[in-house]
Amino acid sequence: MKIGILITGHTPDKLVDEFGSYGDMFENLLQDESFTFAQYTVLEGNFPNLDDCDGYVITGSKFGAYDCLDWIPRLEKFIRNCFDTDTPIAGFCFGHQIMAQAMGGVVEKFSGGWDVGYKTYNLTFQEKNEKASVMAWHQDQVIEKPKDAQLIASSSFCKIAGLKYGNIGLSLQSHPEYNSDFLKGLMRERGALLPKHAKDGFYENIHSPLSTERVTLMIKDFFKANS
Repeated sequence: MKIGILITGHTPDKLVDEFGSYGDMFENLLQDESFTFAQYTVLEGNFPNLDDCDGYVITGSKFGAYDCLDWIPRLEKFIRNCFDTDTPIAGFCFGHQIMAQAMGGVVEKFSGGWDVGYKTYNLTFQEKNEKASVMAWHQDQVIEKPKDAQLIASSSFCKIAGLKYGNIGLSLQSHPEYNSDFLKGLMRERGALLPKHAKDGFYENIHSPLSTERVTLMIKDFFKANS
């Protein structure tokens, strides 16, 4: 199965050599003998033809789903085309938000502020409710889900932290592709832009165990079910 990674943001320059691009991070996360990958920098207008790949992943971004940028409505149309043709698509952080917006949900800059660091969510996976700890870095949130989307993840701070759209769409507000070292680097490079409340306690549990393996299994199973 060939998975196209739709890149909507860039890794800070000082972190690229160590961690790679956001596309590289998802390739590393989803490495599997069943998958091959291609990367497309859609924020620069580099879109694939829909049938170039068997499924797609949308990365995170510093931009908002509501920003007036030429590539955003084009990406929304691409998402809707994926649903219209039963082409599986998964989105993370900005990807989660733009999928919801494209399908009729509402995304806003959250009045409660930022959610940054090690976060624990209530997650529904394989018809079981469990806790999953994943990294987060966002202020925007989906505040109203699309009518046909099923809520699969939430927290006290982020009520709509994960959505499933039948068998064709999957999205999470969190960043399963991030580890603690990358998030510390992101704090060094971009932390000055954050308000104090977002940085309070950031380092206290930054090395706590993550649920990366469990969440990755969920994403892989989603794509394999569509292969």
